[in-house]
Parts: sequence; structure tokens; C-alpha cells
Amino acid sequence: MKSAAEIMTKFIEENGSIAARDKFKELVALKDVDYSFKEKEFLSLGYNLLRSGKTVDAIEVFKMTAEVFPHSYNTYMSLGRVYRKIGDYDQDRKSVEKAFELENRQRLAGFLKKNKETLAKTANEVIERHLKAIGGRENLEKIKTMVISYTALDSIDQDSLITRYYKFPNFIRQDNEDTGISIATDGEKVWQITSGKWEELTNSNWIYVPDIYGDFIDYSSSGITYNLLGVEAIDRHIYYHLVKKYADGETRDYYFSAETGLFRIERRDFGVGKDIKSHWDYRHHEGILIPHLFVVTLDIGFGQTHGGILKDIKINVLLEDSLFHKNEK
Repeated sequence: MKSAAEIMTKFIEENGSIAARDKFKELVALKDVDYSFKEKEFLSLGYNLLRSGKTVDAIEVFKMTAEVFPHSYNTYMSLGRVYRKIGDYDQDRKSVEKAFELENRQRLAGFLKKNKETLAKTANEVIERHLKAIGGRENLEKIKTMVISYTALDSIDQDSLITRYYKFPNFIRQDNEDTGISIATDGEKVWQITSGKWEELTNSNWIYVPDIYGDFIDYSSSGITYNLLGVEAIDRHIYYHLVKKYADGETRDYYFSAETGLFRIERRDFGVGKDIKSHWDYRHHEGILIPHLFVVTLDIGFGQTHGGILKDIKINVLLEDSLFHKNEK
């Protein structure tokens, strides 16, 4: 059988890619008889054209490749790359999204087939696998206080030092070194502290900040429930998708790696957009795995990203209750 890619290479050199479209259709019609189509050969042709500065021809070749290999991740990523090169970011995004959609679908199908006998069947089973992955429920319950310091980087590359204090069962405080402003909650009320003055905040999202155990231990006592929606593929990773529901009806989407058990993504939808926080770079500290990098994307029609890098961790240090709630006296 003759190589269709070799025929197209010669035809494009002599007639250009626009005229080659009709020739391509002719070869496709006869591909089971006279011509062989190999994805690697067509991709190689496209990249040769791209390196030669023949961008339009390269786009046409990658489009042809996509017609013959409609389920190819590499083909759509290549098409996105050449669109990006000419500044067509809309087509670039569409091509890359198509590539990831195909890859996700294939990875998910393979994972489900391979692991169908060991898939978690309940939300509690997913959470227990996470607790085991980070060091075990018993080790985690030994932690009664925690102080973490991290460098926070905002969407315009300005950083600040943040210190957050946790105390069992649900006391949390955060100090911002740059602004001098602190936020504290005892699990029922939230205060902003400025220059020593405590001001109670109403309708604050701080009331939903997870406790010292990430709301993964004894969460039902706080009125929290989890529901397992299923297994999904996102950005080439496989996740268990859980919905976390608070006592007042507020919800969050939680995603746990189906391969490692680690908690990875929290998503909050708030009408006009969504807030997505991901946890990465888990490292051991006193027998517990703790994420040292988080990335937050605020999606309100465009991506606004910020995040933080963990700098220091202290466990079971003395923390007075007065750090976390206003002294009414």
C-alpha cells in the first residue's frame, strides 16, 4: 500500500494545501484499497511544514489528520499549538479542550475497567481512603493544635506572609502580616480584628473553612454530610467526586484522587462564577502528609489565579482560646 502522507507531501509542495484538500478526500475514499494512513506520518508532515514557516499548510494537514484520527489526543494538541502560533487563541483553546476531553474519556474507561472490583462505593469509603493515605485516622487525631505559615501570591504577583492557627475542635484564626488584619472564628461566629478591635462579621464564608482535620473526622457532629456522585476524569487525572453539604444547605464539590486517595480539589459555585482550590505537593510532617502548595482559580468569565506555598508547620503548640473569639467581658 502507498503512504497517503507521502502522496500528500508531494502534492502540497506542488499545488499548496488548499488544492490538496480535494486530493486528500480522494485518498480517504480509497484508503482501504490503495492507501495507508499513519497518524505519525501525518503529524510529521504537519510539523515539517510548521518549521518551514508554512503555517496555513500545517493547519490544513493537522485538520486532515483529525478527520482520519478523530480520537487522537496528539492530533488535537498539535492543532492547538499551530493555532496558538498564529494568535488564534479561541481555536487553540477549543482544540486543546477537545484533546483533553478525548484523553480523559480514554483514561477513565481504562481505569474503570482495571479497577471495577475495588472502586469505592460510598463517600465515607473515599474519605477513609484519604485518611489512610495521609497517615491514618489515629495519627491525625493526635493533633490538637496546628500553626502553619505560608507565602500567599495574588493574581498580580504580590505576595504576603499569612499565618493560620487551628485548635481542636473548630477554632481557626488567620493573620495577614502585610495588612495587619486578622480573621478568627470559633465555629459559630466570625470576627475581623484590626488594631486590636474585634468586629463581628455576618454572612462570612469563613464559617465554612474546614476544621483542623479538614472536616474529614467526626464531620456529622457539625451537620456536614458527603455524597458520592461518581468517578470522573479531569485534566488526565481520575477523581472520586463528592458533594459536601453543610447544615444550612451550603455545598462544595470535593475531588479525591482515585489512584492515591489524596484530597485534591474543592469547588464552590456562587452564581456568577466558581471558586476552585487545588492542593498539591503533599509532604510528610510528623507522620502526616500535608499539602505544601495550593492554587486558587476564581472563574467569573475569565481566570483569576492566586495561591500559596507552605513555609512552616508547628503541631501541638500551646494556643489560648482568646486567640479565636472575642472576650465578651
